[in-house]
Amino acid sequence: MSDHEPPHTSSIKDVASVFYRGRAILSPFADKKGMEYGDFRERLRTAVAASDKSLRAISLAAGAGPGYLHSILEEGKSPSVDRLMKVCDAIPVSPAYIMLGIDAKPEDMTILELLHKNPDARDGILRILGAASS
Repeated sequence: MSDHEPPHTSSIKDVASVFYRGRAILSPFADKKGMEYGDFRERLRTAVAASDKSLRAISLAAGAGPGYLHSILEEGKSPSVDRLMKVCDAIPVSPAYIMLGIDAKPEDMTILELLHKNPDARDGILRILGAASS
């Protein structure tokens, strides 16, 4: 690296970026108010209350310490995506809903998986949807 090249770091928090040749490229979800803005904590708090499970029970079921959820909800600590997924499984609630506010049904996830495996079909569907919305 020359003296004039910036270090390979993202100028945006890593919650919405991936690295590509040292520059951050925003994900398609970068414009969604999600984890970066703390909205996820309110969705998580609501899901926990609806589950009738204690913070401690969910934390332990997720393989974390007994105060893990308390530290996220009350102390503002940020969870890793992996651990948050385990918390969501323990509640149970959709990780997409908690992280992004998108309530994805199992059928939606099946469609996403199929589209991911077939980019040509995905591009065709996007063209159809784009034409229908204009």
